[in-house]
Amino acid sequence: MTGPLGPLRGPWPGRAVPQPDGTWHLALDAQAGTLLVGDIVVEPAVGAEWTVLAADQLASTVDPALAYVRVRARSRTANGTRPEGHP
Repeated sequence: MTGPLGPLRGPWPGRAVPQPDGTWHLALDAQAGTLLVGDIVVEPAVGAEWTVLAADQLASTVDPALAYVRVRARSRTANGTRPEGHP
């Protein structure tokens, strides 16, 4: 059993793209920091939530300002029966 979610950090710009297998690919501002499997990403403007399945911090070798966090995630379900929010 997990505890309640911690405080939100951000907001920072990002992008969310649904994938054919039901997962999502997220691109988050590098300010999001290190994300671990099971962490939750929230888009409060629309109420969307995702559980992190994998995350990598990427940076451009040409311009470090182009760093971002690439995330593979699963959409969370309200009132899911599992701790990570899935049915």
